[in-house]
Amino acid sequence: MPQDKFVSRDFPIMPSNLENIDSAVYEWLNEVLNVHSTTNKGFKKVPVIWPTAERAFQMKHKKELRDDTGTLILPLLSVQRTNIEKSLDWKGTYFGNIPPQTGFDPRGGSIMVATQIKQDKTANYQNADAKFREDQDTFPKISDKVVHQTVSIPMPRYLDMKYKIVGRSNYQAQSNELMEPFMALGGGVKYFTLKRNGHLYEVFVDSVYAPNDDAVGASEEEPRVFEMSVTLRVLGYLLGAGSNEERPVATYRESAATFKIMREHTMTQDEINAYFQKDSIFGLDGKYRE
Repeated sequence: MPQDKFVSRDFPIMPSNLENIDSAVYEWLNEVLNVHSTTNKGFKKVPVIWPTAERAFQMKHKKELRDDTGTLILPLLSVQRTNIEKSLDWKGTYFGNIPPQTGFDPRGGSIMVATQIKQDKTANYQNADAKFREDQDTFPKISDKVVHQTVSIPMPRYLDMKYKIVGRSNYQAQSNELMEPFMALGGGVKYFTLKRNGHLYEVFVDSVYAPNDDAVGASEEEPRVFEMSVTLRVLGYLLGAGSNEERPVATYRESAATFKIMREHTMTQDEINAYFQKDSIFGLDGKYRE
């Protein structure tokens, strides 16, 4: 990773929150799965909506979804989060609990995710030792003093999240076209992954693709509607408590390059024996120094 991207506070660790997980599901359904259906205007992309939005907002910003009477134009896909459960039996990579490092550092951080050499501060030590020993600004491999920078994140809080995807259409053929991409997900398994802002979420597809018989028109005056639904079970996780978190998502720390213990002669400021004053490690003022 380039030095400027790592050292800066814009290190690419975006927060994993409920909005990011919801957006990952919506973008996957709208852009990746990209369901199309046959209509009287040709083979068209099926619109995807998040039904919790206000109707007035939808009518204003997505006018193409409704006709002149305000009725939704079918076929249509909708996705909605239906349930969130924080279960101790449903976890990801970090199954146990890793508490934050708050004993000696209030910034916290539980899991180290990146490390590299801090170039600028390491160069200061290298140049200082080269100047002291060889009387020049730089010298290759003259010092073992290296400063490392590490990045830590909080312990992920895993969530079992369920999303219901509903496909509505006026014809049985369209209903089949809407459901077939979901039945083909994962190939021989019912599993795939979602990615957004550098985070990866595991998704498990429900085995049941249920029709909703109540959606079928009961009389000839009512338009006949075919409705099928499928449930996705998403293993999401949170990093921190969002905007209410007191500590940062990414915690930066730097290692110590050297440890010094002052010698007795230095603490007591003893005079140097005249025989040793010619040695370059002693100060010109005749005093011991580090």
